[in-house]
Amino acid sequence: RAPLELVCFNINALNRTPERVLQYLLNDPPDAIALLEVTPRWRHALEALSTVYPFQHFSERDDYFGIALWSRLPETRIIERPHGAFGLPSLEAHFRHADQTVRWIAFHPPPPIRPLLYREQSRILDELGIQLASDPTIATIVSGDWNLTPFSHRFRRFLAERQLRDASVGHGFQPTWRSGPWNAIQLPIDHFLVSPHWTVLDERVEGRYGSDHHALRIHLAIGR
Repeated sequence: RAPLELVCFNINALNRTPERVLQYLLNDPPDAIALLEVTPRWRHALEALSTVYPFQHFSERDDYFGIALWSRLPETRIIERPHGAFGLPSLEAHFRHADQTVRWIAFHPPPPIRPLLYREQSRILDELGIQLASDPTIATIVSGDWNLTPFSHRFRRFLAERQLRDASVGHGFQPTWRSGPWNAIQLPIDHFLVSPHWTVLDERVEGRYGSDHHALRIHLAIGR
């Protein structure tokens, strides 16, 4: 069977080159896409994706926490869930792959740069954990801009409590966000996590296409 190919990408709400993002996605289209920081302007700019992906769901916002998901996988259904005090959305997609139902959750919690946002991030992770526990037997993928590095105690605890693993392990140090003068700050804060059902064939950090984040592409197969 062909592997499952997914892209998760924080496109940056302020990105001035949506045509570069669109060209990247259309030139090498994966099975499904989750994009973060989707605004109403971005929704209009990405309309051409509907020619490839029959299933799509937008939760665009005027801040940095809009999200959208596209799929061309059979029997796709997408559920939007609000999280935390600000109702930040996650999208949970269910679809068929390798004769199994698969669950993919994409989300974007706030950065823990102030006490309020730290508490909000904690609350969202707790709610996501409850969401995952609702069906621990299903083959699951969780991805997004976590605003946490893999060295964070909170990130490691989430992995352990939910019996997930970081898909980047074994693929080297992969910074996904760059900032500061000459991009001096480079941190891996965008992640794919997978349940034990999956074998990670490849995870790649790709271009930025005008964003401050890199696109993240993964290939997965059912089975150890």
